[in-house]
Amino acid sequence: MPSFNPGLVLRYLLSAVSYYPRTTVALFTGGTADKIDKAIGSHFKNSFSSLEKADISAIESIRKTLLRSPEVISVTEFGRGSNILPKTASTEKISDICSIMSKTESECHFLYSLIKTIKPTHCMELGTCLGISTAYIGMALRHNGHGTLTSFEGSPERAKIATQNIKELGLENNVSLVQGKFQDVLPEYLQKTTGLDFAFIDGHHQEEATLHYFKMILPKFVKGGIIIFDDIFWSTGMNRAWKTIKTHPNVTDSFVFKGMGIIQLEGVRD
Repeated sequence: MPSFNPGLVLRYLLSAVSYYPRTTVALFTGGTADKIDKAIGSHFKNSFSSLEKADISAIESIRKTLLRSPEVISVTEFGRGSNILPKTASTEKISDICSIMSKTESECHFLYSLIKTIKPTHCMELGTCLGISTAYIGMALRHNGHGTLTSFEGSPERAKIATQNIKELGLENNVSLVQGKFQDVLPEYLQKTTGLDFAFIDGHHQEEATLHYFKMILPKFVKGGIIIFDDIFWSTGMNRAWKTIKTHPNVTDSFVFKGMGIIQLEGVRD
């Protein structure tokens, strides 16, 4: 677990306070001018249809099952994720993984609202874990009526569980899961992919790696595309990476939601 860093804690608290003015404006205006504002407004209005509520409930039912699971799986950690379990352990409990590493229900609701708002066609995720956030993104794509997500996971054991969860939810047409080290499998995917609209980067929580993956995927993004970087307050290095990314010339807007850094891109593709 990262050591206590007062500076990072202060930045997190300030970001939590600073988003309220924008959230308030987005909520009352409907976010008419900006994709991120529209997603913020949609999230806080929480206006899910009965079908959406039922499908979200199905995902949360899977989360509850994972949190109660006594099963233990082998550890495979290629990079530094948000895992605060003992680094010397050869096994990990599914319940611990879900509790510590899966995005919260509120965070996942925001992801869902964002995808419903921006209606992307080509999405990618680095760090599937057990498939909770993956399922929310995939479910939003299904409700949109179009769009696909390719999600990458290094751990074979976690990927297996995530695949089962995606199948249980009937999201196979919207979600494809690729298992392997990011540096091995991502280049091939990017070579074949054109016109990315959305990416969720949540798998390698180090400054150099985060900046590297940003540079890799940026040339594939269309104008107005959205990228989310998770755990930007995880470490001093991750916070530096976020500051570098949000001031990049291709970034037209940025917002922080519960430790997730969100950017909108000018885009380098039509």
